Amino acid sequence: MKKLLSALLASLALVVSACSTSPYSVGGDGITIGAANFPESEIIARIWAGALRDNGYDVNVIPGIGSREVYLGAVEEGSVDIVPDYSGNLAQFFAPNPLPPGSGEEDVDQALKQYLPTDLKVGAQAPAESRDSYRVLPSLGITSLEQLPEIGGFTLAGNPELATRPYGPEGLQELYGATEITMLPIADGGGPLTIAALSAGRAQLADIYTTSPTLDDKGQPLDLVELADPKQLILPQHILPVARKEVPAEALAVLARVNQQLTTEDMVALNTRSIGEEKASAYTIARDWLAEHPH
Repeated sequence: MKKLLSALLASLALVVSACSTSPYSVGGDGITIGAANFPESEIIARIWAGALRDNGYDVNVIPGIGSREVYLGAVEEGSVDIVPDYSGNLAQFFAPNPLPPGSGEEDVDQALKQYLPTDLKVGAQAPAESRDSYRVLPSLGITSLEQLPEIGGFTLAGNPELATRPYGPEGLQELYGATEITMLPIADGGGPLTIAALSAGRAQLADIYTTSPTLDDKGQPLDLVELADPKQLILPQHILPVARKEVPAEALAVLARVNQQLTTEDMVALNTRSIGEEKASAYTIARDWLAEHPH
């Protein structure tokens, strides 16, 4: 794994070298923003890049870098300067032990202050929150995870790794008293295939991100109920930039002005443009959003 990660970072460094016209400097030249390998991450990266360019910075965007291990490694190694991430998952990544259920925003913020490597820093968080959420069809008749014991055994659709996450089946059973849970692994990040499994009755519960459009297999909106999580099984997941410590405070201030306007509802709409019927590019989506928001 370490050899693979080193190879990926070396390849990324070559890409950055080829694409950048000037080296990174605290004066603002050549800031490189990376993105993970899913559309939402690139949309956020291109919104930030557009805002920085409009404020006089030379910015290069590298999408599709890969998983958190790879893109955070790229920031630490220096081939990328800024990446979008999510507060709770970022804290979990660096904390030596998992944050327990019930951890709120203050706990996540404290974990980031305590465990974030000294060569990294985070910028201002957005109100937008892209966190896991559990959804059901209205016909199931429940509105909270506390009601799961009422429905008996059920099938849960979600990413394969959900099976081992603290907020997955084990967390649902320990914190909310859910009974027998059968996992239906679907590797589409809570997307159309997961939603189709729910609407077709192959699953009764589905893990879908709060910024994901709930579209059926024909691309039409599907009415789903997001179950309340009063015991905070799922950590807060606010969008925020992770940056090298050398990135100038003035650049992060630009991103802060952008982030304070970015809501969860915005992200649902932006993601709908990306994966819905329009299939708009991340660049176009970012450009249009920036045109309507001062930065």
